[in-house]
Amino acid sequence: MIIQNFKFGIRSLMKDKKSTILLIFGLTISLVAVILIALWITDEVTYNRSFKKSDRTYQLVARFDKDLDKFTYSSPAVIANHIKTDITGIEEICRIQKSAFTSFRTTLGQFNEEGIFADNSFIEIFTPNIDLQNDQNLFPSDHSIIITETLAKKLFKNIDPIGQSIQLELDWILKTGDEAFNVSGVIKDFPENSSLKGSFILPYNLLRRIKGKDFESEWGNFQTTTFILLNSNTEAKDISKQLTTIQKSKFGTDDENAQGGLYNKFEYRLQNIQNLTLYSPTGEGKRILLVYTFLILGLAILSIACVNYVNLVTAKATKRSKEIGLKKIIGASKKHLFFQYIFEAIIVFAISMFSAILIAYLLMPFFNQLAEKQLHFSFRSIELYFVILITFITSILLAGIYPATLFSSQKLSGLLKSSDPSKSGKSIIRKTLIVVQITSTVMLIIGSIVFEKQIQFMRKKDLGYDKENVFLFEQKNFLPHYEAVRNDLEKESGILGVTAASSDLTNFGSETADISWKGKTANQTNFFITQVGIDRNFTKVMGIPLVDGKGFTGTASDSNYVYLNESAIQQMGIKDPIGKSIELYGKNMIIAAVMKDFNFTDLKTAIKPCVFFLGNGFALGGMYVKASPNETQKAVAAVQRLWAKYNPDYTFQYNFLDESFDKLYKTDLVSGKLISILTIIAIILSCMGLAGMIVFTTELKVKEIGIRKTLGATVNNILLIIVKDYFLLIGISFLIAFPISWLILSKWLENYIYRTSINYWVFLVTAAITMILAFITIAKISMKAAKANPINSLRNE
Repeated sequence: MIIQNFKFGIRSLMKDKKSTILLIFGLTISLVAVILIALWITDEVTYNRSFKKSDRTYQLVARFDKDLDKFTYSSPAVIANHIKTDITGIEEICRIQKSAFTSFRTTLGQFNEEGIFADNSFIEIFTPNIDLQNDQNLFPSDHSIIITETLAKKLFKNIDPIGQSIQLELDWILKTGDEAFNVSGVIKDFPENSSLKGSFILPYNLLRRIKGKDFESEWGNFQTTTFILLNSNTEAKDISKQLTTIQKSKFGTDDENAQGGLYNKFEYRLQNIQNLTLYSPTGEGKRILLVYTFLILGLAILSIACVNYVNLVTAKATKRSKEIGLKKIIGASKKHLFFQYIFEAIIVFAISMFSAILIAYLLMPFFNQLAEKQLHFSFRSIELYFVILITFITSILLAGIYPATLFSSQKLSGLLKSSDPSKSGKSIIRKTLIVVQITSTVMLIIGSIVFEKQIQFMRKKDLGYDKENVFLFEQKNFLPHYEAVRNDLEKESGILGVTAASSDLTNFGSETADISWKGKTANQTNFFITQVGIDRNFTKVMGIPLVDGKGFTGTASDSNYVYLNESAIQQMGIKDPIGKSIELYGKNMIIAAVMKDFNFTDLKTAIKPCVFFLGNGFALGGMYVKASPNETQKAVAAVQRLWAKYNPDYTFQYNFLDESFDKLYKTDLVSGKLISILTIIAIILSCMGLAGMIVFTTELKVKEIGIRKTLGATVNNILLIIVKDYFLLIGISFLIAFPISWLILSKWLENYIYRTSINYWVFLVTAAITMILAFITIAKISMKAAKANPINSLRNE
């Protein structure tokens, strides 16, 4: 019976090749989208899950004011010692710090790489796939190094790297000089979707020498990422409370009700490493909302395709009604007919799925580039077959069972009269599905427009500084010769200005609470201010105006001066600030100017208080070069010539400020691109759905159209009869989609402090796009029916 049904299914599909191709095309497009979305979602939800003990591994997260939703994903290095000795229920602890770019020198050449410093316990917590020289000891000495397989191939080609020697300079700023390190192990490359980044691991003990002997005793130095492996029966909340108590006790702020004190509102939280990207430390949705969004989009696209299948299959109902009737006459049972149409659906799905898998495989490089991921398409992947199973069940349930039940349950008399096998309530179901389909598409169009509108708003917003034609790079050996390098570059015709700062203008990340001023209140004890070292000409080159004061004088006394931005002056409550003093790190500093507020973080965050000073112990590691319009490449070439002189051992790497700005919104930009593509797919599928319904309608009205034409009805009259019901459905879709879209998008825009508005024209443009596409789709098919010769439809009456 199975073979017979398979043959009948193939034969039936081959009879109407155009409809079959349309069915397969629509389902294939949707399945390609579903497979790629599923791979993206899988990558998101499996973050850090490749580590065997990830379910018991937590990252220590700090919050200086538990009333604020602001977290620091680091902790003091010293707390690790107390975790081991003062707290029970902990199996292991590992401290990790990111390294700067490090230059590797071997006989095969030089390579600049990033890596991490880690404790020996790294192997116990992350259980990596690693080949070690000395059993389970990562670092037999402080001059041992673990390298990844990729770096091993770069450095040693086919030579066994274990035991080989590498020359490294640990800190190019402090000029620690080259030192020999022994390769004690080779580790498999860190997973892309994990917290671990880099190509090597160095002993954490080396940081004592680089950062100073007091590094591991400073309770206020939050620079270390701390991972904690709990016992299976230990509650993370209990450990968090104990750690909070330890931290607060070191600063005498144990009393929750005490007034003042930097740490009286401080708390630690332990966040499971599987949830680091998906949720905030308090358990609120973060990136998981985006995962849900794409999950809904994938299901919506698959559902739209299944609705199309139903519509296109039922559109052929009148043609097949006599076929079904004759089969019943010769003894075909309801069960037999049911499975015949189920098999047709299975065949269509199988062909579509095979095509979709092949297309998805070919599209993976493009999709990875678009999504900025490193996803791998494997035919041995369990996730792939899980997606196939889910989509198979969904497709058969949505697209196969309804037509099969519809056709197999019709009465014989109705079938032989060529009546509509899907009248009454069935028509309402079809129209409801069309409304749902169009509503989903309209919401996607509105969402895409508003998404792009917000992105353009952020890109074009006046940030308070000039980011055009400015590129930034690490100075390295430029730093000791900064004045000479700057003077040489400023002589170049394609360069308008050169300046420097201690960090990237788009991500000033260093903050301090070690600041005091006259009039500081107890409520301002938790006042944090962003600190930035700058060159004297920084505001001039970057186009940042001073709203008060004259700024630096160009003399030695400038080392005692600071700039504060408008937000700092406002929140500190300082009146007539110019000439007044503040205490920063115990040193009296004079306010020389008030800098106009500018955005140095993303537009989801309000402008923070900021203090600017000359050096003050902060190395001006970042150099900014402002080029003339259309002469950026000439400016880059000028820098490269000097780079070859001062930094021959390092590759010149730079980025433009507008590119750095875009990186702040990487998730939004990538999501926007993906949503736009999914919207286009949904539009195509919806147009196909409308086409299916129009075909269905014209099949039912073919004799009515013939009679009307013989009575003098024009083509326009016939078109109006066919399309009026569908434009009513589109209107109902607008009434549903518009308010829902407005509510969802208004909520989404609340994530941004600086945001665009949802204008009425967004809905008008969406309505216009939808109506034009619908009219083109409907008119093209209806016109054929309206122009048909009525004799052909009436000759058998």
